[in-house]
Amino acid sequence: MIVILHGWGHNGQLWQNLANKLGSSAKSLDLPGFGSEPLVEDDWGVPQYAHWVERKIKKYKNVVLIGHSFGGRIAAEIASRKQIYVKGLILSGAPCIYRPSFQTLLRIKIYKMLRVFFTFLKKRIFLANKRACVN
Repeated sequence: MIVILHGWGHNGQLWQNLANKLGSSAKSLDLPGFGSEPLVEDDWGVPQYAHWVERKIKKYKNVVLIGHSFGGRIAAEIASRKQIYVKGLILSGAPCIYRPSFQTLLRIKIYKMLRVFFTFLKKRIFLANKRACVN
């Protein structure tokens, strides 16, 4: 099964031509608030859209998600949950921005500082050994 998720301001009909070319197992969804699908709630974000899509597709096996723009963010959210029914992911113009946690940023900073320190220490030891060999 191939599921196409459209971008913000689009609808499934805009992607129906692609779905037709991909064959009978392809489906282009209208996300809530777009096309013929009514908006469920006013305050929805990527996680809520992802849960909605998951309810629609979890009955299928080996799902390939194709997401454009906002639909790509939703597809990436679903795939990041390591759902067993998701076989593949194709993203187009998807703004999937990774914002590492403070703990991750701190680990990166410490790693970089230690790398500089050990590089410096290694050079000092090398120079000390070189001087010892010369004398």
